[in-house]
Amino acid sequence: MAGTIVHVEHDQFRRELLATEDAPLVDYAASNPFSALANAENLSGQAISEFFIQAVSTSEIMPGCCISPMMRVCDDPNDDSLKLQHAAIFRGPRRDRPCRFDQVVPISFYCHHPRADPFDPTQLRSGGETMNDYQTDIYDELSSSVELLFTAQHRVFLFMILVMGRRFRILRWDRAGVISTPSVDYFEQLTIACDYLYHLCRLGDDSLGFDPTATRLRPDDVDFLRMDVAALPDAKDVDHSERDLSEGGVREPFTFAYIRSLFRTSLDCDWPRHRLVVQDGGQKHDYLVGKPTFHASGTMGRGTRGYVAYECSSRRFVWLKDAWRASYKIVETTTRYANLWDIGPGRYQTSQPTRSE
Repeated sequence: MAGTIVHVEHDQFRRELLATEDAPLVDYAASNPFSALANAENLSGQAISEFFIQAVSTSEIMPGCCISPMMRVCDDPNDDSLKLQHAAIFRGPRRDRPCRFDQVVPISFYCHHPRADPFDPTQLRSGGETMNDYQTDIYDELSSSVELLFTAQHRVFLFMILVMGRRFRILRWDRAGVISTPSVDYFEQLTIACDYLYHLCRLGDDSLGFDPTATRLRPDDVDFLRMDVAALPDAKDVDHSERDLSEGGVREPFTFAYIRSLFRTSLDCDWPRHRLVVQDGGQKHDYLVGKPTFHASGTMGRGTRGYVAYECSSRRFVWLKDAWRASYKIVETTTRYANLWDIGPGRYQTSQPTRSE
């Protein structure tokens, strides 16, 4: 894991990854918004998150955005020790119960612990190559959060803020690894911390890592309603079970009942819906998707996902595969291609349009 982490200095990180034309360096030398966190080294992660959110909410560090708390629940419902309150940057005013899929930059809080930072090479073992158990647990929890947002939000990359005691660093995750800034004391070096927060809230969707070929659908969008209608059971759908078919019993085109059922299942949750665009030569194909039927685990690698998608032009269901390729000079960075059902699950034609990031 440590081998996938790249460390860059603050100036290079801001210049190359957070550059915005109208975002001057913020000067908070006269007033420290983090004054209540002077003793953060002795506070719990829960307390740090509450004071940090309050500090940002009562200042003007992030115009047009807010930080709202989010509860991350552990796997064991009887273990309250791991139910730390985390947060995220959202656009607009603060909400009491924000949707987890609306967050633009997640923030994770942890109490101070010696040799706990998985992104500090001076705290790693074996000459900066191996994490200890505590660092591994934190890294795994962070990567699980990133994996969820990669899959649900169709991210090309993702910024994350990591707060540990009185230390603060920015992480940029993508399918190749993590880019990390140096850790700073946000109480003593508040200008650096405030400058990062200010710049992050000024970035557009593309600069925040949202895939420009994926459009989020809201309940009042026509395509959202179109998906609901397409998911309704249809008496004309064909049962795929093996049996003798009378001549003329099945006429093309038709839809297997199990395919529509899979599509309906992908909508039966709070998972966000998207319109995906696939470029095929000079043509564009639009697909409506909900939750993937399959997705590869982990944040590194190809990140393969499979969807039962609704193709807008043909009004038919297709199998849409979304995957990353390694970035070579002669190979497109990413590929999205659709396997179109022709007669049944075993017979389909395949087209492979590519898109580059």
